[in-house]
Amino acid sequence: MRWVILLAALSAPAPVLAQACLPRDDLAETLERGYDERLRMQALTAGGRLVEMYLAPSGSWTIVLVTPGGMACPVLSGQGVEMVAQPEGDPA
Repeated sequence: MRWVILLAALSAPAPVLAQACLPRDDLAETLERGYDERLRMQALTAGGRLVEMYLAPSGSWTIVLVTPGGMACPVLSGQGVEMVAQPEGDPA
């Protein structure tokens, strides 16, 4: 079943967003150790960048852009995620 991610509470960036871009593995480790966030979604942009979403059981989340060279840059973070089942027959 496909899932649509509904993001809530797009507010001021979390402290992690103040950091510069890091190698992807380093940023993933930082998110896991510092915020208990783990990779839950990946998508590829038309420009060849990887978009990743990290989620924590507490509801905190971070969206990261990963360059083809492997540098990961957090772009958004917040609190509150709701996973919504995609209606059958919806091609999105």
